[in-house]
Amino acid sequence: MVPKRADPARLARPRAKTKTQQNRELFEELAKADKATAVRLRNEIATFNLPLVTTLAKQQLWRAEMSNMTLEDLIQEGCFGLMTAIDKFDLSRNKAFSTHAGWWIRQVICRKLDENSGQHGGRMPTTKAQLIATVRREKTKLEQQLGRMPTEQEIVNRFVDPADAGQRRYNTAQKNVRGALRLAEQRIFALDMANDEGEFPGHSLIPSEIISPETIATARSELAELNDLLATIKSLLETHGHRDADIMRLRLGMDDEEIPPLESLGEKYGVSRERIRQVELKVNRHINRVIRPRTSSSAAELVRRRRKILDLLKGSYVF
Repeated sequence: MVPKRADPARLARPRAKTKTQQNRELFEELAKADKATAVRLRNEIATFNLPLVTTLAKQQLWRAEMSNMTLEDLIQEGCFGLMTAIDKFDLSRNKAFSTHAGWWIRQVICRKLDENSGQHGGRMPTTKAQLIATVRREKTKLEQQLGRMPTEQEIVNRFVDPADAGQRRYNTAQKNVRGALRLAEQRIFALDMANDEGEFPGHSLIPSEIISPETIATARSELAELNDLLATIKSLLETHGHRDADIMRLRLGMDDEEIPPLESLGEKYGVSRERIRQVELKVNRHINRVIRPRTSSSAAELVRRRRKILDLLKGSYVF
């Protein structure tokens, strides 16, 4: 059989650039750009890598249901991780940006899922919470396959093959799975965590007398700093449209009300959930760009921290 001749026109046609190459070119421009151009390039890099955020967010959808979060919420958190990855990316290391950004996006999404899960009060390390979730998922799969409750040995065998693994590795896996199963069956409350009835049982465990004057002085000092930061954020919101400012005020919980989901805000303002998410992302970028030199916390974290300090000073509970 005579091989087909290569088409000279096709060979002469330049190959399309890979995403890695395009990212590198954008970061090279960013390194040389002035302040105004840098803002535009950062937004361009973020938009170009948004499909990566969506892909990684979809991988965590199975956990989102347990945390009362939607895909839009996961994408929003992933965008925060993406912006952090852009700021921390070092072009001189010759590392693909997708690899670097993927780590930051997963960290932010998983941390938010762990905080919202309510199972362990947001105090458990992310790696431990992920192990518990994985063990619980494998246990459910085995239960569906076997038609009965699987034994601990059968669950361990899903993670490591006893024929291939050494005794030491198998014992370690068995110990980790046993600990994860024990924690998965418990419900651990943090002292500032609400139970199913919306009450805070941990508050009654700590007498208010243990609040020292030093603690109160530190709290008041931090409260003054937070008030100053939030005043800056409010002034920034006024530079945006009335609708965008209202959306951000509601999504941040600045009026001490329950934070509404994206869908309900979309119905209220007659736009899609995606449009609400885009507005929130745009305003958050503006806020973070202004307050980043003064704090590493996001606007939502500042609002939550201020609320906790106010509760402390009112004597409602100690944290």
